[in-house]
Amino acid sequence: MGAVTGAEVMRGLRAATYDVIWFIAHGSEAGVELSDGPLSGDVLAQFLRTHAPALVYLNTCASMLVAVNVHDALRVPVICSVGQVEARAALYAGAQLAHCLAQGMDVTAAFEASRPAHDTTYRLIGGGGQRMNGNDGQIWEAIHDLQSKVARLEAQVEMVLFGHRTNGSAWQWALIVMVGLAAAGLLFVAANANLRVLP
Repeated sequence: MGAVTGAEVMRGLRAATYDVIWFIAHGSEAGVELSDGPLSGDVLAQFLRTHAPALVYLNTCASMLVAVNVHDALRVPVICSVGQVEARAALYAGAQLAHCLAQGMDVTAAFEASRPAHDTTYRLIGGGGQRMNGNDGQIWEAIHDLQSKVARLEAQVEMVLFGHRTNGSAWQWALIVMVGLAAAGLLFVAANANLRVLP
């Protein structure tokens, strides 16, 4: 396809309203890889805010953190991946999803039908439920917020497990280090307390 920049993506997204925004590219926790650098989830959400689609599909590697940011900002379903995705698997999953959506399936059903058997790579964030009125709506919003927090924590855990470098700020790293040191300190105190109890 050639060089694609963030400015070109922004112009394209502003030119029309889309039902599905679909990225097929290289990616990382930093964002969808474009010719002029990664397109982060926050910037993508900013581009989509005035004309939010019904679905965003990030068919890229390691796109969960980007997906969580887009979903939190727009409250639309986002399909993403955890870790590396094999090119052939990405192609087949994408083709099957397009087929299922064209057949009239809802997003959740299409996602489940398009995922390879026993797949742990692809995730759907925010696929279920609709906004409701009254108290049910407040309950749904509370559940939705909890789901977003869980998805964000899952993304952070996956980044640590896969050994990817995160894009976190210095205070986030300081917090992670402080929690780790506090846990180590508690283990040290517990070990010393046990040693004193034993003869």
